[in-house]
Amino acid sequence: MAQSAYEQSQKISPEALSTQEDIDKLLEQAGKIDQSRRLGLQATSEQPIAMEFITGQQRAIENRALNEIYGVAARTEPLERKLGRLQTARTSSLEASKFALDRADKAVALERSTAETARTEAESARRFGVTTGLTTSQQAQQKLEADRKFAEDKRQFGLEYANKQRKVVIKEKEPTTRGADVISPYQVERGRRNLQSVDELLPRVSKKTVGIGSYANLIRGTDAYNFKSDLDMLKSNIAFGELTAMREASKTGGALGQISDRENQLLAAALGSIDPGQSPEQFTKNLNKIKDSINRWYQAVGTSTSSTGGSTFVGSSGTTYKLPY
Repeated sequence: MAQSAYEQSQKISPEALSTQEDIDKLLEQAGKIDQSRRLGLQATSEQPIAMEFITGQQRAIENRALNEIYGVAARTEPLERKLGRLQTARTSSLEASKFALDRADKAVALERSTAETARTEAESARRFGVTTGLTTSQQAQQKLEADRKFAEDKRQFGLEYANKQRKVVIKEKEPTTRGADVISPYQVERGRRNLQSVDELLPRVSKKTVGIGSYANLIRGTDAYNFKSDLDMLKSNIAFGELTAMREASKTGGALGQISDRENQLLAAALGSIDPGQSPEQFTKNLNKIKDSINRWYQAVGTSTSSTGGSTFVGSSGTTYKLPY
């Protein structure tokens, strides 16, 4: 039942599909406007007239195309809000179904654990000689002794397990003492600049720079054009900075290596998914994922190299991260 509800909540509703189709049509219309703009600019440049007239006509073509794109953006905005509400409802339903499925799985696991405990106790009673053919008092005394031995058996098993776990933890901590070699002061400063670049991009996210407004990034001098240039620079810096450092740190093994490997996957996924064509809300969410992933990784490196403080950054969730500088 829970599995069926979970699978059903994963499906996209017809209303969401229809809304997405309407948005796609408007995006296609914006693409045609941009194509017309480029053809108009090309045709104007080939006219045998004075350059000042050509420049004026081209400016008029660009302004007209930009106004038309902004008009399409205004029609797209309510559709994007509607699609966002549908996606939120679907996500809530999916999370609720997943929670119910997890509870069902835990109930099954509990039943199996209970059955295994009963089997173990029965085996312990058999090993310690609980037999029939005795008086009630003798059976009770023998059962008490069997229970005591069984409890001691469990205690010893727990201690052995704890000792093994302690050795594993000690082994995991040994490689993290090399955390100071993971990143250089230059990489730390570069990371600081990347985080500052993210903070500078966040307030510039709007319908004029991303989403339908991203078509304007083909026109030099527009906010969308400048925004995309800064975004491309940030993605390049992160790819050759944090992602490279994380890959190197993941080779050290231990706790830091595991964190680096996980954050490398999360950051690479967020970096690959961010696109100016996304809605402002989705773009902001992905940009914050990039920021938080970098913050978490520097926090992990700082924890493994020094217990003293450094600079702090506040993630999108409100968590304060301490960096090793």
